Amino acid sequence: GRLSIYSTITDPADCHLSMAWVEGADLLDGDVVTSYNHGVPDDDGEGFYELETIGAARFIAPGEQTGADMRVEHYAGPRAAILELAARRLGVTEGELMRVL
Repeated sequence: GRLSIYSTITDPADCHLSMAWVEGADLLDGDVVTSYNHGVPDDDGEGFYELETIGAARFIAPGEQTGADMRVEHYAGPRAAILELAARRLGVTEGELMRVL
């Protein structure tokens, strides 16, 4: 199994750029994280899983700085061990986790 855990500290007042390729979409109504599954890797390495993180969109003055704290953890191993790790890290039981998977 595989597990990716993404964590960040965000301000609810922050807005994030939209990744939607839709004409007329609100450019400041996006998500903090997006993911794409381009197929399961085969023996030739085709296919991949992509996880994108998007920092807050902020208007800043010249010389002003801003930043974002993000943490991404990737784990791989036997399914049972991954489920146990996920339950422990997310603070839920394995049964609760299995209901949403």
